[in-house]
Amino acid sequence: MTRKNQKRLVIDANIARSAGTSEVPVSRYSRNALDAILRGEFIAVFSQALRAEWKDHSSLHSKLWWASMFARRRVEVEEGKEFAIHLDRACSCLEQERWKAALTKDFHLIQSALASGRTILSNETNFPQLVAIACGKVRELSKLYYANPAAERDECVLWLKAGAENDARRRIDVWVRNYLEGA
Repeated sequence: MTRKNQKRLVIDANIARSAGTSEVPVSRYSRNALDAILRGEFIAVFSQALRAEWKDHSSLHSKLWWASMFARRRVEVEEGKEFAIHLDRACSCLEQERWKAALTKDFHLIQSALASGRTILSNETNFPQLVAIACGKVRELSKLYYANPAAERDECVLWLKAGAENDARRRIDVWVRNYLEGA
């Protein structure tokens, strides 16, 4: 597979933090997700802000993973600054100031994802809910896809091993309905 055709994923720092040596499910599934990405044909996409978060919060496993990905030239920097224009409109959909602050804090994930493969891998559950609320007003956000190893467990890892295709079930607003509202 050529580099141009490789699947790009924005991987939140909470995956790096939780991929430690603990045997609690969230750690095991985060490690398994990172390992599936390393073995697969993926490019990890980082903004400068996300890379700084990874440096601050990485477990030993995720540090070794990042070094392996970097050595294989499977890390890209993508800021997605052109998508910053959507932040104010997305925040205007949210009722509480703490929700607006939470979305603002992680908006760099959205920017990088929209500028690359449009897929975010994260263990967050609040973040996708906030984005789903904003999807009705900011249509660009409904182009995002989402996966969560902590919530999906083996299903997420199997999806990654199968190539992580962006199907309709993974669209971020649909993912929220399927995994959070329907749970």
